[in-house]
Amino acid sequence: MRNQLFIKAVLSLLIIALGHFAMAQGNFKYHYIVPPDLGDRMEGIKKIAFLDFKYTPPIEEGAVEVVEEYDAGDELVKIMIEKQKKELLGEEEYNRLQSAKRSSDGGNIMGGALISNMTSILLIPDRGKTLGFKFLIEGMRTDVYTIVDRATIDKVLSEQQFQLSGVVDGEQMSEIGMLLGADAIVTGDLVSTKTDERLDERREEVKKAVKYTDDEGEEKTKYVLDYYKYVYPVRRTVTTALNIQVVSVKTGEVLGTKAYTETASNTKERTFKRARPSSYVKKYPNYSELQSADALIRKTINPLSQSGANLIAPRFGAISMKISKVKAKEFKKIAKEAAVYLKQARLEKAYAMYKNIYDADPYITEAAFNLGMIYEATGQYEKALEYYEAARESAVKNSNEKKYTQAIDRAEKDIEVLELMAALDVKLEKQYFSDAGGASLMAEKAQTKGNPKKDRFNVYEKADDSSAIIGKVPGGRGYPMFSVEGDWTLIEIVGGKKGYIENKNLK
Repeated sequence: MRNQLFIKAVLSLLIIALGHFAMAQGNFKYHYIVPPDLGDRMEGIKKIAFLDFKYTPPIEEGAVEVVEEYDAGDELVKIMIEKQKKELLGEEEYNRLQSAKRSSDGGNIMGGALISNMTSILLIPDRGKTLGFKFLIEGMRTDVYTIVDRATIDKVLSEQQFQLSGVVDGEQMSEIGMLLGADAIVTGDLVSTKTDERLDERREEVKKAVKYTDDEGEEKTKYVLDYYKYVYPVRRTVTTALNIQVVSVKTGEVLGTKAYTETASNTKERTFKRARPSSYVKKYPNYSELQSADALIRKTINPLSQSGANLIAPRFGAISMKISKVKAKEFKKIAKEAAVYLKQARLEKAYAMYKNIYDADPYITEAAFNLGMIYEATGQYEKALEYYEAARESAVKNSNEKKYTQAIDRAEKDIEVLELMAALDVKLEKQYFSDAGGASLMAEKAQTKGNPKKDRFNVYEKADDSSAIIGKVPGGRGYPMFSVEGDWTLIEIVGGKKGYIENKNLK
């Protein structure tokens, strides 16, 4: 009996939940453009070159950090030696050897990995695109830069001896950039640190299942303490700091600098069951059992590469906006249908319906806001701003002011982003919406009788069965209805054609 009551209660709750779900307007999920973190400071930059990122690895235990002093005389001697090598070997062979030396230099493998990752990221045309979100900003892309290849950079650096004397200021970077034909130089440094530590002992309960019979004779299970286990963990933590700098080749000016930090760690544990180990037993694992510092450093390189790419290049963001529910009774039914179209990104139909509602009553806030979303999703931010402002103006006092303000701020920023994208030779392909079909979409529906698979009804050119048949419609479907003339109803069928169907075939 109790089980039957429980099942009925669950079914009732399920029916209520499904009812609420059916009533929900849902969300409209779409993409927008996120500008480079440096914003308009990247305006006019179309070709970039990555110079080496100096890498400082963690100092191993027992090692002594050596700081080399700069000696101008020593540097001059090195340059003279390299010039003599170049004369003896010939330019082509010398450059080949220098390039091989640079690519095999294990001391800066992390700096090379960072540059390689950032280059790959910047060449992705739809970076940030997310599954399940509609992409409606046609023409927009994220691969906005030409990147100077590594072989060309190595050749120029070798020829000019910059790898020996050091690249230290904007003037020198500007000089290299001109030789490379780049508009901006990206460089910086990476510093990794490592910490190995023993963490505090943990005592954890281990429980076991025990079956018993309750007062009503039903068999049940409870979990009781079986024993304690003692856990001794060691952890290795690596932190990598990236300092990145972008320099204009034309002016030598630093366009921007930014510091980012990422951490990765690995833990190993040794466990003792039932009793704490005695003092002479080795409790903790060896640090050598942990992941190597290099492996953990590589884990920090990927997110740092993303951060560096975000600094200089645009990407796509994804947003899920709740579709505003139209509360006006006379438009409730058609607005519900419009919401379905909007959720499916069938924008032409959704636009036509909401535009007709808005034209009929400009003070229906929800229609204005949803029109703003349609324009925002398609990158037409000035029109989006117009409708968002209209929605805020018509909104009832003390309503969700934050929602309208956020939408307006977003549209204003996106207008600036479009201007920046245009400067990068990336232009939006505008979509144009028409509300011409709105009348039929807004119209009441005439519902045919019968079964959609079995039944077909004639639609005539005139309210007369002797006139030409312009089409046949299936049973059990709804069609926009415009007028009733005696025994006939004027409807619209596929292709936008209008014709008459006998009332006896309608519900």
